[in-house]
Amino acid sequence: MSSRINHMAVFASAVVFFVLGWIWYDALFGHQWMALTGIAQKSAPAMGPALGATFVLEWVLAYVIAIALADTTNPNPARHGAEFGVFMAIGVFGTMLGVNYVNEGRGLELWAINTGYVAIGMGLMGAIVGAWRKKAVSAAA
Repeated sequence: MSSRINHMAVFASAVVFFVLGWIWYDALFGHQWMALTGIAQKSAPAMGPALGATFVLEWVLAYVIAIALADTTNPNPARHGAEFGVFMAIGVFGTMLGVNYVNEGRGLELWAINTGYVAIGMGLMGAIVGAWRKKAVSAAA
């Protein structure tokens, strides 16, 4: 299975997800997210380990998506990958996050911010690893 995974696509999709997180939680929803979570803005040195761990975990997620899509024969692999990413993000992550938020008394707005980020990010990851596939090795005659 790993021979069908494009490792560069996996890495690139992790980078895209990481950059999306910066845009999402800083420029787009940073103030709302911090207010809803009660998390104060951290200094740059304090953010280093958290950002490093975040990237590694997103890279692992990219491999999970690539492994799940490795054997697809869908004629439109980019679209299939995007649909898979969004479906899994909302269907698995979003519902389980919702269960936690209901029991923790957290609101719909925070759920929408966090689930929206993951749905868009996993959709992009799926599209990247789906579209950027390894070329099939042809058998020698």
